[in-house]
Amino acid sequence: NKANTKEIITLPFSEAIQILDKYGIDTAKLHLILAVHACRQDEPWKAMFTLKGTDLIQALGWHKNKHLTKTEKLQKISRLAWAVNCLLIQCKWIYGRSKKDKDKNQIAIETSRVWDLSVKELGKENPLTKKVDNPEEVEITVRPGLWTYSFLNEGGREAQTALYHFSWLSESIMSIDPYHEEAALRIAMIQSIAA
Repeated sequence: NKANTKEIITLPFSEAIQILDKYGIDTAKLHLILAVHACRQDEPWKAMFTLKGTDLIQALGWHKNKHLTKTEKLQKISRLAWAVNCLLIQCKWIYGRSKKDKDKNQIAIETSRVWDLSVKELGKENPLTKKVDNPEEVEITVRPGLWTYSFLNEGGREAQTALYHFSWLSESIMSIDPYHEEAALRIAMIQSIAA
């Protein structure tokens, strides 16, 4: 945020681009899908919601991919969810000039997970591995990370409005066919930062 204001100057699109560069387009798409669902909640900073893997297959555009089975797609969603669950964000809050040293800003640095996720794989247990090797469904329970509490409460109404704009823009980007138009999706993600 800018000094002595509650104006938010960055939004989670910068995260999406970093995720895209480091973990691939599917992880970035999952991040955007989670962001859209979180922004739809009345109080996004403390809301919790559950998404089914079969619904995410549709949202990610994988329903058109005939090269993978439903089980393989669900396994991939589990892996993507665990990757997203490991992401951290660092927020820098600028409160203005220090009273003691007028040349330095008074700041707070907050680090937390971007998302807190629980991944539940449903299916038959493999007696040897004690795991579900072939999930019939995956359920991801999601809660935005603790950084959102400060982001929305310190930024106030302007931040919440900005998050709803972010949600709309994310949803628009995700309407691009990710399976057949991956390059267009990448360009849309990158251009959204400039917007």
